[in-house]
Amino acid sequence: MATAADIAGIDPNTLPINDGISMLPTLLGENQNQKNWVYHEYCQPNENPHGWGQAVRMGNYAGLCIGNDPKNVTDIPVCTMETFELYDLSNDIGQTKNIASANSNIVQQMMKLMIGQHDMNGGIYCGDANDGSGDKIPYERLFYDLGPNEKFPNIDLL
Repeated sequence: MATAADIAGIDPNTLPINDGISMLPTLLGENQNQKNWVYHEYCQPNENPHGWGQAVRMGNYAGLCIGNDPKNVTDIPVCTMETFELYDLSNDIGQTKNIASANSNIVQQMMKLMIGQHDMNGGIYCGDANDGSGDKIPYERLFYDLGPNEKFPNIDLL
């Protein structure tokens, strides 16, 4: 959204706080300030089809939290130190060896980032949206068929 808003000339201060950064400078061949991490959240992960996922990429490390759909801010992160998954992609591209227990400092940094980046107030979360009648909106429809009075989910793309 940040890139589209930048191209359209929309004031970035009107965008959700966790909407990422515009890639327009990169597209124009200019220098680009970048975050040293990438964060995203997703519904219905393969590991928990009725749950929630949070992921962080910092350098060669990929961190993953899988848990229940968050209902309030105290539910973030959706995993614990014991269930957090951490992989060193420089020598484990297939993410087969969880090294979280030996790297608690990296896990703590990533969990703190997950707490800071999650926005409980701005989005529609897994199964929480309805069409005004009280009926739940199927997750697939959230992205493809929002009606004129429905709110588009606040998704952090970067």
